[in-house]
Amino acid sequence: MAENRQHPRVKAVHLIHFTSFDPLDVPEKMGIGATLDLSVGGIKFWATESLPVGAVIDFEIAIADEILSPGGRIVHVCEVEEDRYIVGVEFTRICIFDMERIRAFVTGRAAVRGTI
Repeated sequence: MAENRQHPRVKAVHLIHFTSFDPLDVPEKMGIGATLDLSVGGIKFWATESLPVGAVIDFEIAIADEILSPGGRIVHVCEVEEDRYIVGVEFTRICIFDMERIRAFVTGRAAVRGTI
């Protein structure tokens, strides 16, 4: 089944730090992980604990020599083995600077791989 995505995504491994928030916007869980793929619209990453679908989450993502800080909403979580989860996030709060840095990264990677 073909995916119908609004934004191109590329496989990318970057270190991240995240903080998820409860419904009252109180920090709930913090952790580190690594991205699996990235697009202007969101991110998929590895985590060592389950995170609640629908929760708000903030990131710090190291891309090249910059730290980006987008925020979003967790849209899916899949346990792939004990204490290993794949988490999908839709960006809902992202500044223009971070969006343009991600767009440049994705466009550059996709062009190299011939996927644009």
